[in-house]
Amino acid sequence: MGSAESFTFPEMHSYWRDTARYRAFTVVLTVVMPAYFLVSGHRSTENVWVLPACWAVAGISALGYYSGVNKMREAINQKFAIQFMFRTGYPPYPEDIDVLEVKKTIAVRKDDGDVQLWRVKRKRDTFIISPA
Repeated sequence: MGSAESFTFPEMHSYWRDTARYRAFTVVLTVVMPAYFLVSGHRSTENVWVLPACWAVAGISALGYYSGVNKMREAINQKFAIQFMFRTGYPPYPEDIDVLEVKKTIAVRKDDGDVQLWRVKRKRDTFIISPA
């Protein structure tokens, strides 16, 4: 393979969509709602539960989010490894690599023991691989 190849899969779309939703939700609960509460004058003793409630809901949602994202990361890494092997003929090395954390290259150990580097670029939900 001498040229770049690109691929994507449904888990990548879900990963980015859920990440964007979670970030927006967190900003609303931890910044916008408390700011509105403080600015609007609803600071009476009857409404003191609003700020802690917003932060508690944000914390609980973070736990659920991270659980779901970890499952998606595993699926993404498995699918990436399959697509990478399909396109290059070799598994990525090391095999437990988190492709969402890769910044530039992945090493491949060939049958003769040599190591070859592959450039990995990620544009949102698309991977682009090419020999380095």
